[in-house]
Amino acid sequence: MEDKDRLDLEKIKKQFLEEFRSGKPTFGKDGALAPILKHFLESALDAEMDRGGEPSSFR
Repeated sequence: MEDKDRLDLEKIKKQFLEEFRSGKPTFGKDGALAPILKHFLESALDAEMDRGGEPSSFR
């Protein structure tokens, strides 16, 4: 994983706690959890593409 692909979890945790305590939404496009979700979905898509686009099986 390249440095540009790494998440700053401490920064995200701090932002999440600040938004939670202030009553701001933490979900949605600009929410504190958006970078984590974006990173997870992009990583999952990359993994699927590396497998040749074959669907994974969770049997």
